Amino acid sequence: MKKTLIGLTPQYDAKTNRIWMRHEYTDSLIAAGGLPVLLTQYAGSDEIAAVCDRLDGILFTGGVDIHPRFYGEETEPGCGEIAEIRDIFELALYKEAVCRSMPVFGICRGIQLINVGSGGTLHQHIPGHQDVRHTVRIERGSLIYDIIGSETIMTNSYHHQAVKITAPYLKNAAYSDIPESGPVCEAVWAPDMPFCAAVQWHPENTYNEDMY
Repeated sequence: MKKTLIGLTPQYDAKTNRIWMRHEYTDSLIAAGGLPVLLTQYAGSDEIAAVCDRLDGILFTGGVDIHPRFYGEETEPGCGEIAEIRDIFELALYKEAVCRSMPVFGICRGIQLINVGSGGTLHQHIPGHQDVRHTVRIERGSLIYDIIGSETIMTNSYHHQAVKITAPYLKNAAYSDIPESGPVCEAVWAPDMPFCAAVQWHPENTYNEDMY
């Protein structure tokens, strides 16, 4: 049986000019029956188009912050490490995927990338969401609800940025409500695309217990 090829966007270490990937992403995709393909930061549109010709879908993974200039803001003190090489590549990759109606999924930074790439903005820093577990409320009628099948889920949380203004063609699909930050968008989806969704938590870290 032909396996589904899923492109994964890797971390980029600007100090060493290296890319790398946490094994949980690849392990979880293999467990789900897919074949992960680690992408590099292709510089040109021809290379991005060529790799998309060969892929069945794209997973935008977690990582460092997106530069605020890509959503029209100045950098605030709470903004953390950035990697503009990664930003430029992933925004171009996402645009190409949308034009092709390719299935895309985002995790942590991935939801932020998808929102920015669709015309939304981000909170550059929110308190109370790093290295904790909390409940997320899932919106009925959303793609995330269809997948999870529940109105609430306990999630891990490692982020300090989040969706602020949701992009025009995306819809919020889940929320958390931590006292330090108030309601925060935890998932989005695109009703007009065959499959476009993203979550703020890390499902790849708990796939063993979630799948079986």
